[in-house]
Amino acid sequence: MPELVKDGQHGFLFDPESVEELADRLTQLALEPGLRQRMADAAVKFAFENLTIEVASRRLASIYRDLLQKQD
Repeated sequence: MPELVKDGQHGFLFDPESVEELADRLTQLALEPGLRQRMADAAVKFAFENLTIEVASRRLASIYRDLLQKQD
């Protein structure tokens, strides 16, 4: 998930088998409402900038263009 989640910016990355790490992150979010809001805002911004159909279409078109140019 590091491609989609920037640790501490719009989510947390942690060992999925570590209950302690998960508990620490949830506690941090519960105790810091400002952090929750900043992370939520950053996640929405990241999604609109990187995960829309328009962005995916442009990236795919770019890949196809590059492949076609390599064939010439």
